[in-house]
Amino acid sequence: MTYKCIIIGLGQIGMGYDLEHEKDKVYTHAKAFSESPDFDLIGGVDLSKTKRDLFSQKYKVNTYLDIESAIKVKRADLIIIASPTEKHYSILKQILNCSLPKAVLCEKPLAFDIHDAEEMVNLCKKYGVKLFVNYMRRSDPGVIEIKKRIKSRKILTPIKGVVWYSKGFIHNGSHFFNLLDKQESNKLFNFLNIGHLNANKNQIYLVKSFLDNFKGDLNRKLTVAGYGPQKGKIQDYIKKNDPHNQVNLLKAPSRKKVRQLIHQSNCLVVSSFIETFSVVIIESLSCGVPVVSVKSSGPSSIITNDDYGILCDIDQLGDSLKEVVVRKDSFQKEKLRNYVMNTYSEKVISQSLQSIYTSVCN
Repeated sequence: MTYKCIIIGLGQIGMGYDLEHEKDKVYTHAKAFSESPDFDLIGGVDLSKTKRDLFSQKYKVNTYLDIESAIKVKRADLIIIASPTEKHYSILKQILNCSLPKAVLCEKPLAFDIHDAEEMVNLCKKYGVKLFVNYMRRSDPGVIEIKKRIKSRKILTPIKGVVWYSKGFIHNGSHFFNLLDKQESNKLFNFLNIGHLNANKNQIYLVKSFLDNFKGDLNRKLTVAGYGPQKGKIQDYIKKNDPHNQVNLLKAPSRKKVRQLIHQSNCLVVSSFIETFSVVIIESLSCGVPVVSVKSSGPSSIITNDDYGILCDIDQLGDSLKEVVVRKDSFQKEKLRNYVMNTYSEKVISQSLQSIYTSVCN
């Protein structure tokens, strides 16, 4: 299936750049859509007769002086708005008054005025038309490779960069803010701690580290489940320092509730100063949930590489919480489960004990 498309605005990004640059590269909407087997370029709109004539000559399609004529004659699945920014809002309204395409691709920025931009989004939602902004660097192979290297930790965070851009902060400069605005960071991320509430388990430092790094970010939540002598102290700290109710303190959970809480979380956090063999870490990994733990003999014997989680010194706990959010897509649930089954399952432990007994007896 091919999608019919019309370009509104035959200036530089609409058509012009490809008239000036190398023939083997693509710089404009016109050339991109004309060369794609998935699209059928069926028309162009511009006030300039010179540009319309150039477009018709090069791409062998009809051109139009106004939007209404183009849309009524040629029913398009996709309409590209490549006009000056101050015209985007009015052009979109004209499009929706004449036709309801499957999608509209608009040049960046969407609008100079935030209220116009919001209204454009709302209008498309109202009429069921998908609206995209042409931040094409998200699809740039070099950008994708850098993103992969950050996720795989070949490039370590935090990252400092210097950006040079032309045509203004809100115009070309917005490309770089769009790259920083990772969509996954807007998804809810739940941290979980389960354990006796005492000084060694150190939950109050965990709560402090969490709030120091995520206070006000309502997509980040921490649940602490347990009972013990530090419960009142933890409650008081949360009451004084958590104005957005991001930390939830629960009573000690049943075994069934533990499983439920783990499945509802994105990361288990162990903040203990001293931790022996940690059953809750095994339970978390068996559910496919990675672990952030302060270094101690037990956790260190389980989290043997970065595929299963993060081990850190106590003063690095806050940074490790941020790191696991960045790396969340790098953890593979099936790999975590398989690791537990191949190392700690009843069958594996039984075989290991039998081997030890046999060796001793012989």
